[in-house]
Amino acid sequence: MPYRITRSFVKRQPPLDSFPKHGKKTAEDENQKWDKEISLFPLREVPMGGGGTGFVNAPLTSSEVRNFKKEIKGILEDPIGTAEQLDQFLGPNIYTWEEMQSIMRIIFSQEERQLIRAAGIKVWEKENPQGPPGEDKMPTVSPEWGQNIEEGRKHMNEYRNLIIKGIKEAAPRGQNAKKAFEAQQEKEESPTEWLDRLRKNMKQYFGIDPETDVGKALLRINFVTNAWPDIRKKLEKIEDWHNKSLDDLLKEAQKVYVRRDEEKAKLKAKFMAVTMQENNFQKIQKHTGTTFRDKINRDREKEKNRIPIQTKSQQHSRNVCFYCGGDKYHLEPVITLKVGPQEEELEFVVDTGAERTCLLNVPKGYSVSKDTAKVTGAKGETFTVPVIKDVVIEGETKIWMGDVLLVPKAGSNLLGRDLQVKLGIGVIPEDGKMTAKVLKLGQEDKKNINKEVWAGEGNRGGLNIDPISVTIEREDCPIRVRQYPISLEGREGLKPVIEGLIKDGTLEPCMSPHNTPILPVKKPDGSYRLVQGLREVNKRTRSRYPVVPNPYTLLSKVPPQHQWFSVVDLKDAFWACPLAEERRDIFAFEWEDPKTGRKQQLRWTKLPQGFMESPTLFGQALEKILQAFSTPPRIQIIQYVDDLLLSGEDEVEVREATITLLNFLGEKGLRVSKEKLQFVELEVKYLGHLISKGSRRLSPERIAGILSLPPPSSKREIRKLLGLLGYCRLWIEGYTQAVKFLYEKLTEGDDIKWTKEDDDKLEKLKLKLASIPALSLPSLEKPFHLYVNVEQGVAHGVLVQEWGGVKRPVAYLSKMLDPVSHGWPVCIQAIAATAILVEESRKLTFGGKLIVCTPHAVRNVLNQKAENG
Repeated sequence: MPYRITRSFVKRQPPLDSFPKHGKKTAEDENQKWDKEISLFPLREVPMGGGGTGFVNAPLTSSEVRNFKKEIKGILEDPIGTAEQLDQFLGPNIYTWEEMQSIMRIIFSQEERQLIRAAGIKVWEKENPQGPPGEDKMPTVSPEWGQNIEEGRKHMNEYRNLIIKGIKEAAPRGQNAKKAFEAQQEKEESPTEWLDRLRKNMKQYFGIDPETDVGKALLRINFVTNAWPDIRKKLEKIEDWHNKSLDDLLKEAQKVYVRRDEEKAKLKAKFMAVTMQENNFQKIQKHTGTTFRDKINRDREKEKNRIPIQTKSQQHSRNVCFYCGGDKYHLEPVITLKVGPQEEELEFVVDTGAERTCLLNVPKGYSVSKDTAKVTGAKGETFTVPVIKDVVIEGETKIWMGDVLLVPKAGSNLLGRDLQVKLGIGVIPEDGKMTAKVLKLGQEDKKNINKEVWAGEGNRGGLNIDPISVTIEREDCPIRVRQYPISLEGREGLKPVIEGLIKDGTLEPCMSPHNTPILPVKKPDGSYRLVQGLREVNKRTRSRYPVVPNPYTLLSKVPPQHQWFSVVDLKDAFWACPLAEERRDIFAFEWEDPKTGRKQQLRWTKLPQGFMESPTLFGQALEKILQAFSTPPRIQIIQYVDDLLLSGEDEVEVREATITLLNFLGEKGLRVSKEKLQFVELEVKYLGHLISKGSRRLSPERIAGILSLPPPSSKREIRKLLGLLGYCRLWIEGYTQAVKFLYEKLTEGDDIKWTKEDDDKLEKLKLKLASIPALSLPSLEKPFHLYVNVEQGVAHGVLVQEWGGVKRPVAYLSKMLDPVSHGWPVCIQAIAATAILVEESRKLTFGGKLIVCTPHAVRNVLNQKAENG
């Protein structure tokens, strides 16, 4: 093939490793060598005369490279984006080893270049296990690849491509599920761009390949749940969308995206119709002297006389706004909130499509900041608006402070999704209309609740019960663990915490033969939590038998017809239980004041957190207290240690029962976390489950937490993984068979061997977890159907109940048959499987009617055995 080389003189810089060893060279000298202006002349293949191709120079200067460097984020912040941008910058040109070295030295530091080279070598050896070593493909000294021969140019291209791949793999992969999927789709972001962004985040922060089955399942969940509201609503309506392919979901999302212009046109037509109505009223005014406002006021008076007074979102006139009855032409529910230090009452349109909250005017007591933000109007135009900083907005239940946008063109104050979430405001259908409603604690409810029940500084409460005694083994031998050093910042962070506990009597000074260390743990808000290492105390404690409800079956007690729920979280519940005087020395610790440097010992006067018996002891104490509470009829209360779930069919009944329960707990000396209270809601989070009418499902945070775990490297990590998966076993079909390989790993030696086959099995298990269904809450009034089968020595079953002609799963059951049963015929194994799973299902059916279905004639086999016997 004819070709022409037009490369002239190329200024090449010697590689770093080829500098002479002798003589002293400072870092400044090195930088000066590479900071000088250099010219690069990569080759580009182009068609030449005669039908052949040749190579020409495509000049490139170091200034262009430096300007490119300013546009990228770097390999630590965005390795994938950096690699893609560099790939585009380099283009289809062929670079010599020296030219690539020059570009790399301009863009990356020495440490980054080392990371890129190591990652590139690893990628090559993984892709080419039988090929030459990666050291040869990414040399540190000039390999003298000739640009005039085909093989030399091939080596140059491979070197360039390995650098791009190395950049993608150079940064340490995190396991930060929150950072990987905390992003939300932007309104103008196309579904394709949104999916690409999710893929990049998964690679960078999650360490999972988005092309694997687990990666696709995670992408599917987050692509739908974090999409823009109109797209999310459409996708969530698709039946069994969890099992749809990403391509199918992408097509549906694209349809919504491209139809937005049509929806805007329809909305504009509605506004025009309302405006025409106003013009008609203005014509009436000329003849009758009646103003538009007079007409509205008369209509309102008629409505008040005809029906009881309702909320603003329900009052309306046929001739004006459907929701407020006024002359503001919004199509969304409205709500009134207090804004600013003067508590100025402003009316907001609850706009579920708005990302940020917007105000028409600057509230009293505030001024416009220098900050600005870009917003997109209803017609698609983009413009810049000022930001009002640190605005205080008070709802019925919560107070929020943050930044809002000043948008006079909005037509009305808009309550965006940011404040809807923070203030607990939602839009729900009611009486055929969409109504803004706060499903949280309201002002009227606050008046009916004793203020003493709310936990706060200096108000930790205390139960009026006998002091709790603790027994340890070998009491004549003190438990002594030295206090390890704590940083000054940590001690300063713990100081107000410890002083507060001393002030309210939870801690007291002492001189004890025992001592265990403490640790400051920093919270997300910057404050510190006091944690005490009681491992040695727990080892020596003579423990009682733990009487704690099993969460595996606890939620089965929630009636499926209940649709309103409240969750009460008791604050610092263990500290409400007094500790016997003679047992307090066991829990002593050393404390050094950061200001005075004085050291002393402190001990707990209440049941300490971190003590192995605290959950059992407090749970039993609370159970006795709740026995004195008169639970209203049609109300169900479930207790798990210090978390209470209250449910019922009627909203008013649940509200009244929750208030009564809160007052009862306050009278007994318990304190409730106001921030964590879930008050009369249609869906609540309890014990890591999302509970709603007739169903329960695992929370996305729990699923993402398990999916983000890397392959285990020790037996301890395997046990941790099994514990997390075991909590989800009711949702996983064929759970026992799926985790069998993990249990087999525990029988190996001290060092486990994790293979590619194990990776595949773990990925399949995670894929099952990522696509689990919601389970039906069991009803004891209906019969249960248990479908049983046996396969490879494992009993499989699914427990279902019929609702509306459809059988809905209550739980997936599976158990390993004992070794003796493995040698039996399959029909006999079916009998053993049926017996095992019937016993297992009783934890959920509570003795209810059970119909067993199996592909084997179990009844005939049993009768045959009886006759032969």
